[in-house]
Amino acid sequence: MKKDHLKKSYKLFWAWTALFCIGLTVLSLQEPQPSYFGQMKTIGLVICLLLDLLFVLIYVTESVYWINGVTYEQAVQAGSQARRRYALRHLLCFLGATAVYILYCFLDKYYLHWGNDIRNALVAGGAVCIAALLTIPVKLDLPQ
Repeated sequence: MKKDHLKKSYKLFWAWTALFCIGLTVLSLQEPQPSYFGQMKTIGLVICLLLDLLFVLIYVTESVYWINGVTYEQAVQAGSQARRRYALRHLLCFLGATAVYILYCFLDKYYLHWGNDIRNALVAGGAVCIAALLTIPVKLDLPQ
């Protein structure tokens, strides 16, 4: 029987958290400047991309215990393949949310012209919330 080499560590998660907080603080404190999408859409896009990065890190490191509802002991018990499947399902949901938000940004810029900061924030937040809700039924496969 192969020994599982998953090590419990939150260092990378804390580094990602710091990047998330610093990045959003810097973006939100800047004077609004003309950019391709505008400040609020850019902040929404950065949020989506940083969440994608988090789930890529979870997938690569198999640190599924970073996700609410999974303990480190359950992650070890599940094994590498189950952890990767679980992390991939989460990653795909959040990549889908990012793709939907990017599509919204392009459609709004060129065709819809709905964009105001409140609507842009609601669309970004809604995409992330829907992705999170879609991951609720995803369960880590534990051996019987």
